[in-house]
Amino acid sequence: MKRLFAMRRPLAAAGALLTLQLAFSPASAQEGPAGAKVAAAAPAAATYNWREENAYTLGVQAFAVGYPWIHLSKARWRTANVKPAGHAQGVMAETPSWNTFWRASRLADEYARTGVSPNGDTGYAVAWLDVGKEPVVLSVPKMTGGRYYVMEICAMDGDNFAYVGTRTTGPQAGNFAIAGPGWKGHLPKGVKLLPASRTPTVLIAGRVLVSGNDDFPNIQPWWRQVRLTPLSHWGKPGPAPAGRLDVFKPGDPAQDPLADFRTLNQAWAENPPPEKLAHLVAMFKAVGIGPGMDLDKVDPDTRHGLARAAADGMRMVIGTARASKSASINGWEFEPHAVGRLGDEDLYLERAGLTLAGLVWHDEAEAIYVHGLRDNRGEPLDGGKHRYAVRFAPGAKVPADAFWSLSLYGMDYNFVANAAERFTIGDRTRGLKRDADGGLTIYVQSDPPGADKESNWLPAPKAAFYLMFRGYVPQAPLLAHAWTPPAIARVE
Repeated sequence: MKRLFAMRRPLAAAGALLTLQLAFSPASAQEGPAGAKVAAAAPAAATYNWREENAYTLGVQAFAVGYPWIHLSKARWRTANVKPAGHAQGVMAETPSWNTFWRASRLADEYARTGVSPNGDTGYAVAWLDVGKEPVVLSVPKMTGGRYYVMEICAMDGDNFAYVGTRTTGPQAGNFAIAGPGWKGHLPKGVKLLPASRTPTVLIAGRVLVSGNDDFPNIQPWWRQVRLTPLSHWGKPGPAPAGRLDVFKPGDPAQDPLADFRTLNQAWAENPPPEKLAHLVAMFKAVGIGPGMDLDKVDPDTRHGLARAAADGMRMVIGTARASKSASINGWEFEPHAVGRLGDEDLYLERAGLTLAGLVWHDEAEAIYVHGLRDNRGEPLDGGKHRYAVRFAPGAKVPADAFWSLSLYGMDYNFVANAAERFTIGDRTRGLKRDADGGLTIYVQSDPPGADKESNWLPAPKAAFYLMFRGYVPQAPLLAHAWTPPAIARVE
């Protein structure tokens, strides 16, 4: 039997009415990672109230299952309405519209406050598609020079359903139709149908490998040839008319304790949950949660229970995002093999935590993320207390065909500002120095390690942080989790 929720402790089986015993202490409104606001939990009733407790139990389940819809709805609204700050101002230069790419003009840095653990290796591009009425055709030109690129294509449930890129479709040009659920029809010659989206709204997260900010001009000619064309406009001259990305604004849980559930109801009305969740959604509707449900029509006891559920549900998702992923090996922990498709395995709490920490995650076949949460002594990483070193042995080969990198983030899932303006070190970092024996040591600490070592310095804050190792297009040892990055060794 598949598990409904699973981290290191399964909470229940799919299809069962769950009873959760959450050891959350009452708390005032607080700010979660990347602006994820947690409403104040209502005080527990003096006497048992079955309506309230029923709403609380179902509400916590609904929050974990539905969190990707909540989070992606917030990300979509920010794309359409919030102008990036600082160095990121040039990231979204075009009018936010459906079926239109917004392309980064530089690598992500400390000004990219999206809280999605961005990489510092690729130029990003993002597009929101409406495939509810007809497919949208993604056209990509030939990629020359062996440069890696990927178009990760995701539904509003937070899972991938298709890929276009170096690994899956190769460097040649192509036209790929992205269709919504249930679409049936005929495609023009030369257009390949991808697996169908599970929701009418689709997110494309595109990435193109660059060697630094000065490399961006070299990828712009390729990007200018990438097209998104509604099927009804295929073969017609000129670009297709693009409707403005006019989407609903999610509520603020700091102002309304039921805001996230209201967002979920509206998100599910637009992008219904899959049929496999029908039995759960039927239960959730009993407390006012579901596509098109109105929370103002439920009784006060139910609203009180849902307010508690929203607050504790958000804390549960935050805790899951920061929790151990697997057995730690020298401080490194892997995501489950189903990452990118966690909903297929009914790992909804896992998926909720990863959605908060990184929005959408690659399948392992495309990229493997290994989290560095602890040092080789089992203690959490903290640049205010210790210095660390990650040493690759002489002759060591990282089993990744495209590239590898090591990045550092604060506990809000953003890059940390530092004087060196360095956020990532990898196989393309210029000026790295090898050790005398041919090994490679990366110094992870808050203060400069000395002039002779600064080329290999990954600056850390004087506070808690975590590392992320990325291996793109991993080879068999990395896919099997048999290869692990070198230990995060505490130096002092």
